[in-house]
Amino acid sequence: SVLFALFIGVSLSRSVVGAFMKCLDLSNKISGGDLTGTIDLKTVPKDETGSLAKELNTMSSNLKDMLSSIRSGVEQLKRSSTELSSTSGQIESNSEQTTEKSTAVAAASEEMNANMNSVSSSTELITSNIQVVASAAEEMIATIQEIANNTNKGNEITQNAVSNANDVSAKVKVLDK
Repeated sequence: SVLFALFIGVSLSRSVVGAFMKCLDLSNKISGGDLTGTIDLKTVPKDETGSLAKELNTMSSNLKDMLSSIRSGVEQLKRSSTELSSTSGQIESNSEQTTEKSTAVAAASEEMNANMNSVSSSTELITSNIQVVASAAEEMIATIQEIANNTNKGNEITQNAVSNANDVSAKVKVLDK
């Protein structure tokens, strides 16, 4: 009877220790970033160690789903950042063209103003109006230059976002391995 009790004790001990070792092995894999492992629940007792094994399987699956969702979000963010960067570049290019044209308009207005002054001093009303146009053109140039500066800043922010998204993507890939 003592031998039987000893046999039962050793068998139970092996069963419990074996189940805990499987749980420990899976938790080590999870902590190492391997979310593919699971514990075959048929090979562990249906007691607390079995419950622990089941919860570790669930945790591994949930972490894998979460990582997949994060990866998908990072990819979407990366695509959006690339599109935003492209749009920002187009806006910057258009702003530069507008600035060039506005500068040409301002130069032409100033030349026209000089010509009108030399043609006749009796056309003071016309000269006054041209000066207003020239002033408005200069204000427009200043405003467009400010827009171009803001667009440059926006482009830099977008490039930083793309860089950050690439960093996050790289870190997620490292975690996935």
